[in-house]
Amino acid sequence: MSWPKGFIYTPNSISEDIHPNLLDHIFTSKDPKDCDVICPCIEEKRVHRDIQIRKITKNMKCKGSKPHPLANLDQYGVFAKKNIDSHTVLGEYVGQWFMGKKTVQREGTYSWTLSINGCELFLYSGIYANETTFINDFRSLADQSNCVADWVVHRGKYYFCYISSKKILKGEEILVDYGVSWAQLFMLNQIKKVFYAQIQLEKSKIGS
Repeated sequence: MSWPKGFIYTPNSISEDIHPNLLDHIFTSKDPKDCDVICPCIEEKRVHRDIQIRKITKNMKCKGSKPHPLANLDQYGVFAKKNIDSHTVLGEYVGQWFMGKKTVQREGTYSWTLSINGCELFLYSGIYANETTFINDFRSLADQSNCVADWVVHRGKYYFCYISSKKILKGEEILVDYGVSWAQLFMLNQIKKVFYAQIQLEKSKIGS
């Protein structure tokens, strides 16, 4: 499958308004033993070899036989090519690092607001991204997520990654929990879209 349009692939995150030296200091672990910890995905600047992006099509199902709600919306998902054990690092979530919250946020999508070592950071992957960007929220797709977002130590530095929280079977979509704030914002936007569609329908009736 070709890389999704509108996104620039990058294996590493990019520092936007934070000096690289400061960012390096923020991500440094205070435990000397962490310098010996190696994460293969981060070491090789790649995601897990057994995950892949797929475009969501009308033939895809979720929760058994239900049609995938993202079908025909030009959306993507990430799926397991083989069985993946629990507690497996799936890859670093990459993007652009900003200090604090930024206005580049698009309706809460492609982004995380994170805290580490006393600093609040904003990570946005709506432009620069890798495969993890397209891991969807579990709501409406499954009863619960099968991966979590958390910090992973590699050679004494912290990296924000997705990690499997249970065994993921071959062909299964990888899903994470975007958080309560995202869910509330998502529902609000859905209500706005329905309301706008109703207004347009009423206008068309009046016009005819």
